[in-house]
Amino acid sequence: MADDEAGTPVLVHVYDLSAGFAKDLSPLLLGKQIEAIWHTGVVFGGVEYYFGQGINRAPAGQTPFGQPNQVISMGRTFVPASIAEEVISDLARTKFSPTSYSLLKNNCNHFSTELCTVLVGKGIPDKIVRLPEDVLDSPMGFLLGPILDQLEQQLGSVGTGTEFT
Repeated sequence: MADDEAGTPVLVHVYDLSAGFAKDLSPLLLGKQIEAIWHTGVVFGGVEYYFGQGINRAPAGQTPFGQPNQVISMGRTFVPASIAEEVISDLARTKFSPTSYSLLKNNCNHFSTELCTVLVGKGIPDKIVRLPEDVLDSPMGFLLGPILDQLEQQLGSVGTGTEFT
């Protein structure tokens, strides 16, 4: 990160993992429309950090998720690079370890909001973080919770970049 007076820009890359299908199919499947299946990564200092099977990093815009559907400017950070690296390393060992991923309760969007809160003092938009609750609160959502939990246990999470340790 730059140590100049202007700080370092912090961006959130937002991806629709459903490639548009969630918007089209959710009314039929859930009884209510959801905009997308959101995945997010936090970008600063030319690196994108994201959570899957542990915290991963890749050059900004070069993750396995392709090009973001949306880029949200979160502001600028004045947190020194060395401190940011320590925070991410601590998060990787504790709250966002390879075994702590949960699609519904501790996912990439929870990581992004936590990291942005450290860097710029605010989390990512609620509409992204609340997606699991919105799905579970849908007319058919009560059926999905147990299915998603079981599927997650069977498949595990997919790590798709260089793990941050």
